[in-house]
Amino acid sequence: YTMTMQPPGACNSTFRFLQLTFPPPTTITASPSPTLCGAQSVTLTASGASSYTWVPSGFNSNFIVVTPTASTIYSLSGQTGTCVGNYTRQITVNPSSTVNILTSNTSLCPGQVATLTALGANSYTWYPSLQNTQSITVTQTATTTYSVIGTETTGCSGTSSVNITMSAAPSITITPVTTTYICSGGNVIAVAGGATNFTWMPGNITSFPAVLTAFATTNFTAIGSS
Repeated sequence: YTMTMQPPGACNSTFRFLQLTFPPPTTITASPSPTLCGAQSVTLTASGASSYTWVPSGFNSNFIVVTPTASTIYSLSGQTGTCVGNYTRQITVNPSSTVNILTSNTSLCPGQVATLTALGANSYTWYPSLQNTQSITVTQTATTTYSVIGTETTGCSGTSSVNITMSAAPSITITPVTTTYICSGGNVIAVAGGATNFTWMPGNITSFPAVLTAFATTNFTAIGSS
């Protein structure tokens, strides 16, 4: 800037030069991102000034590491020479997904299946199957842990796991208490072992011991469950 001054009564003007220096603006960058999921940490780094003061912490470094639990606005005072500027940066915190698994059965016998359904997110990935559906149907030969990662539209995710145990099929034994040779319409009393509950076929007999009635030569089968 050029300033011209002419005092009263003076014939000649006096020139003065005034130079104004404007420091570059201060910027605040957030790494890895200004948008977080849950209780993640973010580094705020300032540049463009000679010295810095973060508010309200009072730190005087050019960076701070913060772990906000809710969306927060951080303030910074940057100074170069006698020039001071105040700046802000908002960090947005999105909640992590709370994922739950509903299962039709937590213990399987050979040949049985279980249906697992995930709740609480927008999309899902199951492990170890890598299926991307909300529900999966599983069959197994050994105890297995199934995990699911649920992701929200914000990109935030959560995980849950369930353990499905494998039970061995019971080994059923049959002991006839009375003779197996009877007249038509006669009864045979039999006792099954190796399980908790029994159903005899044919006849759908559930009594214990079982009273088996036959009018011809018949093969009876005991179905046991535990």
